[in-house]
Amino acid sequence: MNVYIGLIICFLPFILLFTGCALFAKSKVLYLAIASLLGLIAVLPVSFIQFWMEDVFSGFINGNGLIKMFLKALIINGLLEEGLRLIFMAFIPAKKNSLKQFFLLSLISGMCLGCFESMVYLLQNLQSNQMMGGQFLWSLIFARIFTADLLHMFCAGLCGLFIWSCKNKKIDFGALVFAVLIHGIFDFFSYFNNGMYWFCIVALLLCIIECRVHYTKQDPLLKSASINAKEDLAEEVVDQTLDGVHLEGRELKKD
Repeated sequence: MNVYIGLIICFLPFILLFTGCALFAKSKVLYLAIASLLGLIAVLPVSFIQFWMEDVFSGFINGNGLIKMFLKALIINGLLEEGLRLIFMAFIPAKKNSLKQFFLLSLISGMCLGCFESMVYLLQNLQSNQMMGGQFLWSLIFARIFTADLLHMFCAGLCGLFIWSCKNKKIDFGALVFAVLIHGIFDFFSYFNNGMYWFCIVALLLCIIECRVHYTKQDPLLKSASINAKEDLAEEVVDQTLDGVHLEGRELKKD
């Protein structure tokens, strides 16, 4: 396996997202670079504190029991990683960006972190699996691109929406809570080597849905449109019900 090609592929999702945001979403390259750098910087304290917590609380969270596995995933991966990510993402410029642009900057920050983790996993497994002809490493890279990388991106999106809500005095704690829970649930199911692993995909889809829900809460136009759509649907149901009642009344009169 060519190491350099593998490293490029690890960062391919980040490169595509960065380019797409700059060209099509008209995001400022400077802000994209700042968000990307903040995502990379967050890796160091996250890795250090995760190592420290696993050592200090090894008796509490390490083990083969399902409860201990879930607590480890929720605390070490979910709470710690998203909490520290939140601190660094708070430095992403908010006043000079719209909700859409700030959300995109949050996504790029999370994707950068996710791609860097993929690179670390590749390098860690490169020597131990070199006798397998690189097949395992290629499958690892592409599996992470469509799972872990996307999870980091959308969890960062939820954290970004929480930061935006705080800065605009429309605090949405649900966005942060779901980022922590979904990240923990995803990592919990990633421990399995059987069919349980596919629940990671369910967690990822849930994260995407929650991004949409909490984005709508912060966007007045989308929120208003959602409310109007619900009102129109309710009125339509009422009208159909009344039409049905009138029709039944006429038939009864004929009888």
